Amino acid sequence: MTLCLLEEISCPSNERRRHLINSLAQFKLFIKKDFISPIEITENFCKRFRQFLLDKYTGETPDYYYLRFKWAVSAAKSDGYFQKNPSEKVNSKSNPSKLN
Repeated sequence: MTLCLLEEISCPSNERRRHLINSLAQFKLFIKKDFISPIEITENFCKRFRQFLLDKYTGETPDYYYLRFKWAVSAAKSDGYFQKNPSEKVNSKSNPSKLN
């Protein structure tokens, strides 16, 4: 899957579109490059990306961003980039806010 595929996916809702754009920005920070091959996106890769989001954000933000990533990976599977969805078994999680 190239980042171009993720960038071209449109969402009907402004909030979902915002989450998709922000998820893509975090994905780019996570992979630290402009291109990623579908073969590099494994279940373990998905777990590491989810943990990256959990380490960086609290509340529902990691959940929303990871759900948008899963949505894009699912769309890529439907388009034939994957034989099996590598994010299917990796559930999104929220991160309880820490009160000081």
